[in-house]
Amino acid sequence: MEAAEFQATHSALIAPDDGIVLDVPAEQGETVGAGTPVIFFAAADGWEVPIVLSSAEGMAVEVGTKARVSVQGVAQPLAGTVVEKAGGAGPLGGWEVKVALDPDAAGLAAGLVADVVLTPEPKPTMVVPLEALAQADGDEAFVYVVADGAADRVPVRIAWFDGDTVALREGPPLGSQVIVKGVPFVHDGVRVRGAK
Repeated sequence: MEAAEFQATHSALIAPDDGIVLDVPAEQGETVGAGTPVIFFAAADGWEVPIVLSSAEGMAVEVGTKARVSVQGVAQPLAGTVVEKAGGAGPLGGWEVKVALDPDAAGLAAGLVADVVLTPEPKPTMVVPLEALAQADGDEAFVYVVADGAADRVPVRIAWFDGDTVALREGPPLGSQVIVKGVPFVHDGVRVRGAK
């Protein structure tokens, strides 16, 4: 009796929000394994489009970035906004992002195919050779600039990679003299001179 009561208390499925049941792949009385989906559900509070970006694209996008979403079967492109961004690229290099469509978007349904164009706000950046970076970790790294004839270590934030160059979101002022050659052997305060 106690076992039956325990099972009864753990057999009710409660939706987290108002919405629509899309599919019920499990049949009544069927035994399913742990973690097996038994109901596919879509919340009714808006639509989201999950996309996967390259590492470089993921670095350039932030929560709040505006998007233009073209949905198959919908005549006009819809406006959207990035509402969720993974903390980093996945094991295969893809960066997962979710774009929420504006609440006024009507006539949509789950499972439609969409084409998303993200429009990050342009930001002033410095572009440096890849070899100028030191101790890169995610989007954080250091560069060395020349200040009064000595190396000065400056923290930077990477915006995106483009081949052998790197665009910096944050870093030294534009026009700074950045050390490029021999960076692994440079340390803060060491005397340097420009190559002739």
